[in-house]
Amino acid sequence: MFIVLTLIFMGFMNHVFVQCAFLCLVSIVIALKYTPNDALKLLALGCFFMLSLNLNLPSFQTHYRVIEKRDTWYVLRNGVNKYYSSGDGNLEFDAVYQFEGDIIPLESKNHFQSINRYQGTLNGEFTKQVKKPRPIHRFLQSAYKDYPILLDFIYKDSQHIFVSLALHFYAIEQLLIWSTRRVLTKEKRNALYRIIIGLYGYAFGFSLNCVRHLMRGVDLKPETKMLILLFMFPYAQFHLGFIIAYFPTLIQEISGPIPKKSFEVARLFLIHTLSGSVHILQMVLFKVWVILFAGVYLFMILRMNTLATTLLLGYDDFLSVTNRFELRGKIPLLVFGMCLVWKSNPKHYCIAYLSVVVFMMYFPFPRVMIVDVGQGDAIIITTAFNAHVTVIDTGRAFALSNLERALTSLSIRSIDQLIITHDDLDHNENQDYLMDVYDVKSLITQKQSTVHFLYELLGDVTYEESNENSLIFILQTKRLSFLFTGDAYIKQELDLLKHYPNLQVDVLKLGHHGSKTSTSELLVSTLRPTYAIASSNPTIYNHPHPDVMQLLHQYRISLLKTSDYGHITFIMSPLFDFVVSQRGHFGIIDTR
Repeated sequence: MFIVLTLIFMGFMNHVFVQCAFLCLVSIVIALKYTPNDALKLLALGCFFMLSLNLNLPSFQTHYRVIEKRDTWYVLRNGVNKYYSSGDGNLEFDAVYQFEGDIIPLESKNHFQSINRYQGTLNGEFTKQVKKPRPIHRFLQSAYKDYPILLDFIYKDSQHIFVSLALHFYAIEQLLIWSTRRVLTKEKRNALYRIIIGLYGYAFGFSLNCVRHLMRGVDLKPETKMLILLFMFPYAQFHLGFIIAYFPTLIQEISGPIPKKSFEVARLFLIHTLSGSVHILQMVLFKVWVILFAGVYLFMILRMNTLATTLLLGYDDFLSVTNRFELRGKIPLLVFGMCLVWKSNPKHYCIAYLSVVVFMMYFPFPRVMIVDVGQGDAIIITTAFNAHVTVIDTGRAFALSNLERALTSLSIRSIDQLIITHDDLDHNENQDYLMDVYDVKSLITQKQSTVHFLYELLGDVTYEESNENSLIFILQTKRLSFLFTGDAYIKQELDLLKHYPNLQVDVLKLGHHGSKTSTSELLVSTLRPTYAIASSNPTIYNHPHPDVMQLLHQYRISLLKTSDYGHITFIMSPLFDFVVSQRGHFGIIDTR
């Protein structure tokens, strides 16, 4: 079990050097406590695991299968790797195409993308169709073309907690029990279930949950099953299905026996820590949802599509009505570890858990988060206790998972005002999704609109080009001021200095992602901000431009890049202001 625990802890580390040091240290301890052979086995498996963590598996061919299709983008698979691609809907679902072009790697992956082996974005063209869609997918697309909610139910590669917990597979198992209870023995039914799951994996891809359910009933030790999943899916420790299935074994290994009720609270605590949210009623009613989803499959098989759709719509309505029972907010893993070591009765565990949750849901200080959405912009501004939430821009559809996880980590359920600086896709492609899901109270896309907590600059000036006409705002807190310029050019920067000669800024969000068309020397020398923020993916347009970085270095302005730091959050406490990043960086801001 020490091998599994070592690999899991390595998965939490961001840097390969830290992973190497940790692996060597643990190997020395194992060699001293057990035998050198155990240490050598750990070293070999650990090195192989590090390769899986830090190296993308290569694509040995140029053929890609379309596995998810949206209005303006696709997800394609090559072997075990997955890729995003822009498009206008011309590619046929499940067909295989020959691709010619480059692959732009994802600068930073969230856990969902890492687990599912999303590697990058295809930048080129699909020259020809190599294979037509398989018969099963042609049938499904034809049979349910008038029921998009059912197609989403079958195909959508969702991050929803119930997909993570393999609700679909439990529903298939329940349907199999209903139909074969009087015909097959339990052993034969389990064998048939594994055959069905294997066929499901062949048709829809072998996800972590698919492999996990294939191993159910197989005579393997839990640590062997965990090793198989960790090597197939290097970030499996972040997957809720992995946590639910193997958490009991791991927790007993780490902390020894603990009371059953305390253990259940601790498991809920860990799910919340890793996913950022827990819906209490959903967890309590899990077995009810298994029966409901089994009914959906049954009605779909019987071609009673209207009834299947009604069940799914009822499920969605239930989630929207009971949204208040969802506990949101990213709980630091260190807090969970401390509570785990602190063996106590269930009452104390509940108090600790709820205290942390309440603090995260009603965070007492204002925050400004620049979300890592790759080549694009997305900024979240919250007042004290999350009383008012502003989102500026939404990034590309490829980055929706990052944006949604950022909103969840800040305990955000609704958005008071959504500001779209201009209509480029890297600023507004997720606008409709946020409008549908987050109960946006005010959408601002035009100049001179009513805006709260922000002050609009150049609101009465109109330009011809879209980027030039970006909405520009300044945010003033007790000690810090932020300037958000969208994709404005140097021309607008000069107008800013002309119309607002006394403008002072502590944090400058670089215009146009740090392109040399923005961030003039006059702007930098006049404003002299403490920090400059670049929200970009350098592998696409080489933003921020080297000339801009040299200019900032010349004036001793600290440059923070989302491509290096991930999400960047400024927190304004009563005593001092500080900045933290998704990847563990921290700094106290001195604006004197």
